[in-house]
Amino acid sequence: MSAENGSLFLRTVTDRRTSLAIFGLFAALVASVAIVASAWIPEVAQPDLLAAAIAIDLLITVPVAFYFLVSRRYSLSLPAFAPVIGAGWLIAYLVLPDGHRAPLLIAEAGVLAFEVAIVAWIARKVWKAAKSPSDELEDPLSRLRRIAGETVGNRRLGSVAGTELGVLFYSLFSWRSRPSVPEGGAAFTYHRKSGQTAITIVLLFLIAAETAVAHYLISLWSAPVAWAVTALSVYGGLWILADLRASVLRPVLIADDSILIKAGLRYDVEIPIEMMDCIERAKPSEGPLVSAALFGDPTHWIVLNETLQAEGVFGFRSEFRAIGFSPDEPAAFEVAVGEALRSRDD
Repeated sequence: MSAENGSLFLRTVTDRRTSLAIFGLFAALVASVAIVASAWIPEVAQPDLLAAAIAIDLLITVPVAFYFLVSRRYSLSLPAFAPVIGAGWLIAYLVLPDGHRAPLLIAEAGVLAFEVAIVAWIARKVWKAAKSPSDELEDPLSRLRRIAGETVGNRRLGSVAGTELGVLFYSLFSWRSRPSVPEGGAAFTYHRKSGQTAITIVLLFLIAAETAVAHYLISLWSAPVAWAVTALSVYGGLWILADLRASVLRPVLIADDSILIKAGLRYDVEIPIEMMDCIERAKPSEGPLVSAALFGDPTHWIVLNETLQAEGVFGFRSEFRAIGFSPDEPAAFEVAVGEALRSRDD
């Protein structure tokens, strides 16, 4: 091969889209060989050795090829390997006959260790960075979501990880915290008149009672399932409690040039004052709307002069031209918004 042809070949292989296509073809070839080879397992002299070779190809060789052909080209982080490894495990489980799936037990332990390592890695980096905030308008939840997104290299995945860490922080470790209000800013609560505290207490009581009964009844059939249901119920209770604590510690803020509308763990949006058209008590009749009120209809609507996005739970975003919520002190809030609009127009 001449130097020119070799250079052309190198450029072709290193092109990111070409590398992705090559990986797809390679993975498909490995899966096809695994399917064909699995039919030989009952007939060969050492079936367990062939089963192990198939599992290694699907669970190690393919992820290694993914690293060199895709991950390095696109600068992907560790969580990007999860779908590749999961797909390899599923194919191995389907093609390997019963009695020859022992390699998958080792793989399951490895995957579990991999997941724990990812969570610990993300949590360590996020916790370290979160202790040194760079933006006085950021509260712990906003900071956790942002830093987790920067750490894993994906906004949506980072938002999920940040929200999960936020659930633990607000439900277990926030009881001595106070709302952070920037100097010169005005904070407005929204959890008192909505009855969120009383409703949360009732819900937690019902969850505790129903979980105890459900655990006993399900344990008569299957103890592992009973504990799994109990764990999910406990997580649900932590989520509800965290949402209440986040509502207390994340008030609506009016800063110099923006309004930050927050609603517990559920909504987070920064509205520049220059984008605001007006504030109304009646629900607007046109445009996409977002309601940040927990119960009932919002008492106030901020109407914008263009479309904006509100970030919801786990990174889901909703476009809106008007966002509604219910401040505990409506008159004071209207005065503060009016002053912000007049300062903008001056």
